[in-house]
Amino acid sequence: MVLGAWIIMSNHIHLIFSAKENNPQRLLQSFKSSTAKELIELIKRHPQESKRERYIWFMELAAKRNATTQNKMQFWQHHNKPIELWSNKAIQKNLDYLHYNPVESGEVAEPEHYLYSSAIDYVGGKGMLEVNLMV
Repeated sequence: MVLGAWIIMSNHIHLIFSAKENNPQRLLQSFKSSTAKELIELIKRHPQESKRERYIWFMELAAKRNATTQNKMQFWQHHNKPIELWSNKAIQKNLDYLHYNPVESGEVAEPEHYLYSSAIDYVGGKGMLEVNLMV
């Protein structure tokens, strides 16, 4: 998987990626499985996370409500909305939508000011994660 763009908001995440294999659903499943394990452990271990107990309670509740989950905690929801980006115009439209999320929510004035995003990479800076610029 090659990451082209990303953003983490308080209640959702957006990714734009390309893959050598033609099975985005399987890639998302693998991504969600590996990241859930690590993120749950980070939440459990972080001594200064004031909402830790609340997060753990929500993840345990989500796992109990989901008959298909074998785990004690569920980090990710089970539905996804993958969209195939077939042209440069579609890629640009989705990059703009993704990067302007924190502007629309009133968290920052400019997309590149949001720390948990690849927007800075698209204006010549260096973000937290390695991305391959798409346009």
